[in-house]
Amino acid sequence: MKSSVAKPVRNTRKLGRPRKQGGPGSRSLILEAALELFSSQGYEPTSIKQITDKLGFSDSALYGHFDSKADIRTELFMTFGPGARLLEWSALDLSGAFDHPKDFVKDILHRLVERWMDPRERQFFRFMLMESLRTDHEPILKFGEVQAEVRQQLTQIAQKLMDRGLLLRLDPIWLVGQFVAPIISLRLDVAFEIEAPVTHALVARLDQHVELFFATFGTART
Repeated sequence: MKSSVAKPVRNTRKLGRPRKQGGPGSRSLILEAALELFSSQGYEPTSIKQITDKLGFSDSALYGHFDSKADIRTELFMTFGPGARLLEWSALDLSGAFDHPKDFVKDILHRLVERWMDPRERQFFRFMLMESLRTDHEPILKFGEVQAEVRQQLTQIAQKLMDRGLLLRLDPIWLVGQFVAPIISLRLDVAFEIEAPVTHALVARLDQHVELFFATFGTART
């Protein structure tokens, strides 16, 4: 006679690796993973699940640090993007701009080169360009607004240099355009190079640009 005692049901479900929970360093890991995905495929196509899957995190671990995907984007903007540059600019001592303008400008550009070499900065710049070029909605990162604010500050400095007889009296907005355009062109070249360019070569090109700018638009007092 067969036993009527039911055999225990065997659990055939495969046990996977448990989802990680967010620790002290998780916030920076989330930012880096999101930045990599945003810069390679764009902001809209990237989901929270893709970010957490990349890290092996649970969704709740991510939401313990950020309220939404937009919150991550804002943090990236303030950490690696123009938001960080504006904060640095607001704390800058501008006295050197009027005492030794060429040296002052070169020092600022040398610091920019250091930023350009950071792989995360390069990723963010590519991401920002991707979003700025989208035509199906208003650009997410307000790149134009940041550019306008920086140009306004540079125009004020150019006007003060003219008032002190250090630059020729020309339209300050046009003058700033002459100074900024080659730097933007070089920045674009750096952003899309597969290998990071040689730092000293970039510094030499920027120094040459500063020398040519002041040779063309400076006065004998510069």
